[in-house]
Amino acid sequence: MKIGLVEDWKLTFLSLTFDYRISKRNQVIWLASILLICVVLRLMIIDAPALDRTMWKEIDYIEISKNYVKNNYNFLRPEISWPAEPPRVTAMELPAVPFIAGLLYPILGFNVFSVRIIPLISWMVLSVYVFFLVKREAGPAVALVASLASGLMPIGHQFGNILFSEPTVIAMSAMSLYHFAEWIDYKRKKDWLLAAVGFSLAVSLKLTPLYMLLPLYWVLFRKHGFQFRKYGSSFLLFFVCMSLPVAWYAYAYYLTQNSIDVFGIFGGHDKMQTLTMLSDISWYHNMAYQVGNDILGGKVGTACFVIGVSASLLLKRGFLFIVYLSAIGCFFAIVAEGQIDAPYRQLTIVPAASFFSAMGVY
Repeated sequence: MKIGLVEDWKLTFLSLTFDYRISKRNQVIWLASILLICVVLRLMIIDAPALDRTMWKEIDYIEISKNYVKNNYNFLRPEISWPAEPPRVTAMELPAVPFIAGLLYPILGFNVFSVRIIPLISWMVLSVYVFFLVKREAGPAVALVASLASGLMPIGHQFGNILFSEPTVIAMSAMSLYHFAEWIDYKRKKDWLLAAVGFSLAVSLKLTPLYMLLPLYWVLFRKHGFQFRKYGSSFLLFFVCMSLPVAWYAYAYYLTQNSIDVFGIFGGHDKMQTLTMLSDISWYHNMAYQVGNDILGGKVGTACFVIGVSASLLLKRGFLFIVYLSAIGCFFAIVAEGQIDAPYRQLTIVPAASFFSAMGVY
């Protein structure tokens, strides 16, 4: 009898939550309203922190973008402005973000809007793709709540408003996962192309999105299982995606040998220090506190997240996001030291956390 009641409850919950009918027109209206709310909120605080009092990460990107203007937009020469002897051309990840910012200055002038419009747009693109991803896995009602959550979560973070690559990287990662899943299911050429562009740009802008290989592989395995002969076209897509990152990082390595490497992209973190941190319970307390307060929004948001994870496992819905969260957990562990000195890395949890927070609300 009890088992029957549990199954009846699960069926009722599934029908109310995942099969809730919302017309496509209303989905567009609600999503547009969510994006508008998030844009307005971001514009209200776009000057926080002020450009002349901002943090080191944004200072570097601003100076590189200014130097692109001065140097006639030579993309291959990202130059810092530190008071040091030449050379000042530095090795770094693909400098598309400061380059595009530099293109905007002659048009919009150098101001807080022209500097921070790129992260603003990136977070909005992420909200759209969170909606698409969650709609695939759990229906439009949960997707709309998740989209709102993904738009609000970065607003309160100390790195959630500044010019740097992370917002674009996270948006491109979600884009690649969505279009890869669509391509696996429907074999549309546009999805193949957008998946390739998204993953290639994400890894070129930052090496860390390689953790996305886990949820991408899960999508492939979910479709084909152990029929490995059907994996060939997906592996071809991966090699195409890696063409740009390999080419750029080869050039970046050349710069480390013949110029400077301010960002230390080939240095990495002390692995022994990482192992030490992972064996210390205080590191986990620190991560729980930072993610819970700076991203999830405190006790209520954390409770929604925990409930959402439990509901997803219980109802066997959205397992792709369980895999996604596991991949992010692996990334947190690999760069355990970096999570302490650069908390912007924790923003990678936003897409997965948005889904679980939405599930928790239901």
